[in-house]
Amino acid sequence: MGRHTHYKRIVGFLEQQRCPVTPTEVVAGTGSSMSIVHRHLSAMRDNEMAHISGWKLTCKRMGKWTQLWEYGQGEDAPRPVAKKVAAKRPVVLEVTPKPAPTTDDIRPRMSKVTKRRVGQTLSIPEGAHKTIFVGGVNPWLPPQTAHIAQ
Repeated sequence: MGRHTHYKRIVGFLEQQRCPVTPTEVVAGTGSSMSIVHRHLSAMRDNEMAHISGWKLTCKRMGKWTQLWEYGQGEDAPRPVAKKVAAKRPVVLEVTPKPAPTTDDIRPRMSKVTKRRVGQTLSIPEGAHKTIFVGGVNPWLPPQTAHIAQ
């Protein structure tokens, strides 16, 4: 759609309306995008073809207002003053860290197979397993220095 087609549709829509309309209603009535509608309405206001006849509260919680546009010459209505909402006090919660669960705490939720495996793993005595490294040297330990007896 060409630029002038949007303009003609917006002007035609505003001329047909008996009461002021919001830009969202203009978008719905003309099929143009919101940015194009705002651009043409601003241009029409600059050329004294349309004016803001009032304001409509669109979001009471956030205090947002939208313009009500009317075709023809006129003075723009002043923007309403937003009411200041008292700030809510933040709720401070005390957080106490929980201790890490022990195996006794975890075991009631384990399956029978998992309990058996954990029991087998924990029952291996220290030194009963043997680790073999390539070349017989553990790469994670610091190198051993030879002590020379003097």
